[in-house]
Amino acid sequence: MSVIENLLKTNAECLVVCGGDFNVDFHRDWAHPRFLINFCEHVSLWRASEHSCCTVGYTYNLNMLRFQDVDQFVLSELFFSKCSY
Repeated sequence: MSVIENLLKTNAECLVVCGGDFNVDFHRDWAHPRFLINFCEHVSLWRASEHSCCTVGYTYNLNMLRFQDVDQFVLSELFFSKCSY
């Protein structure tokens, strides 16, 4: 996390996307999601799923029966603010 924080600080003018399976479910009040939410707030990263342009509420489906957010994408504040339809 400190590497990501340092990269963001030294490249503040860049449009940054971090994505992957962070092993969190933001719909649960557990330690891992809280940690990631706090970290993102601390370094001004925004979840792509929170953007007004986001129209898909999942990244994985099982036979169109079960839908989950398996992968997460977070954007730098500059990138998040520049995204539009």
